[in-house]
Amino acid sequence: MKSSILLLILVVSLALFTQGTALFVQYRVDKKYKVINYWVIGTGLMALGFLLMPLVVVEKLRQFAVVSNPFFILGLLLLYVGLTKFLKRKLKKRIPVFIFILFCLSYFYFLFVQNNLSVRTVILCGVISFISFMMAGLLFREKEKSLLISSNFTAIIFTCYGGFYLVRAVVTIIEPPAVTYADQRTGLVVTLIISIVASNLWTFALIVMINQRLNIEKQLEQEKLQLIFNTSIDAQLITRFDDGFIVDVNDEFEHLCGFSKEEVIGKTGKDIMFWRNQEDRKLVIKELEDKGICENMEFVFQRKDGSQFAGILSAKNIIINSYPHIISAIRDITQRKLIELKMQELVEQLEKERNIAQHNAITDSLTGLFNRRYLDKKLREEFSRLMVPGEKLSLIMLDIDYFKKFNDIYGHLQGDDCLQRVASSLEAVAKGEHNIVARFGGEEFIMVLPQMDEKAVKELGEESRKAIEKLAIPHNGSDISKYVTISVGVFTVYPYELESTDRALKIVDDALYLAKAQGRNRCIVGE
Repeated sequence: MKSSILLLILVVSLALFTQGTALFVQYRVDKKYKVINYWVIGTGLMALGFLLMPLVVVEKLRQFAVVSNPFFILGLLLLYVGLTKFLKRKLKKRIPVFIFILFCLSYFYFLFVQNNLSVRTVILCGVISFISFMMAGLLFREKEKSLLISSNFTAIIFTCYGGFYLVRAVVTIIEPPAVTYADQRTGLVVTLIISIVASNLWTFALIVMINQRLNIEKQLEQEKLQLIFNTSIDAQLITRFDDGFIVDVNDEFEHLCGFSKEEVIGKTGKDIMFWRNQEDRKLVIKELEDKGICENMEFVFQRKDGSQFAGILSAKNIIINSYPHIISAIRDITQRKLIELKMQELVEQLEKERNIAQHNAITDSLTGLFNRRYLDKKLREEFSRLMVPGEKLSLIMLDIDYFKKFNDIYGHLQGDDCLQRVASSLEAVAKGEHNIVARFGGEEFIMVLPQMDEKAVKELGEESRKAIEKLAIPHNGSDISKYVTISVGVFTVYPYELESTDRALKIVDDALYLAKAQGRNRCIVGE
């Protein structure tokens, strides 16, 4: 081959390798479209195919030249596969495989079995033309408006390229059969020039298509994000990280805070007095510096009209144009806090009423002492707890002397007052963590005194009697004193030795009865 053809082959190879590099760089810039890899590999195989062509004149390396055209066809098919995937069409894999196998069988047949250069040239040109028309057809059928111009332009390039090879096939058929490549010198030169121009044009067109789609998709993503940003139920704003400079706010921010976009964009939260406490933003910044995100932090914010509202803020670090920003979402929780406050008040009220109800259920409404029901319950519990040999429980039962006459003379109101004063005095006397004072019924009272022995309970009974005398409540109806007095019965029981609480109550009641029988205003120990 002459030097001019060799030079053209080198130029074509370098051009294709350069185009493959450009496509690879495009892929590295944005790895979204992995189909570019098909184009990179395909362009590389086509370049390698051209590089192997000159080896046909080197005897020892001629075997490598025989794969130059199959490499070229395989590279062109990879362009077709990548284009099909890029245009989001369904790829029938058997088509490119069938084309490649059919080409190799026919091409090598007319190389090794029946060597015929002209037939091989017709087969090669015909397959290249067919693949080029296939790619042109894909591009002409493309309906995506954003790619319409570039896809039509690329389709025209492949149509012209396929048309050229179709013409060359026809010319080869018409011309006398070629014996050597020198007989096809003119066709080779034109083919190499056309390959340089066409490959540069389609590589440029493919890169344009890629960037058009990337730009459209990015624009759509931005529109989606903007739509989400503006239709969010939360007030949202984007600010610069370092100085709080407001870049954008959504419609809900305008509605919640009363500021228009024009009034806030380009200013800081401090400028518009958005934070009631300017130190609050520092708390958000610290949280973002530590974690990159903050969630549900509660602050008080200020509207344009000066009114304030409670809000929950969540924020996250984002990068815009290589500069750190913050996107924040704020939800007004003023009404929720009011509802929570009312619910809390309601819960506290219910808790108070429950405590009152529980208290009323176990206490006597007049005296405030424990009632008979609670007394019976606690007495059973103490008996059960002390049902161990040696454990003891003391009881004091007392009765206001001549209380019926007191009511007859002074009336029931004074009688109630008398009961209340007696109850208070008994409570003061029977101090102790586990001691119980209860109203047994009418004018009768009872004390339950765990672990108190006989001597101590006798002394407490006397102390109780004297405490009532010291009240000096006048009682003109009493046969034994001019003041209210009480009769007292005491008894120390060993629960392990008794069969029931009723027996203990019977004994202490008998002691009280004996105190009354012996003249009242006295303390008697039961037996």
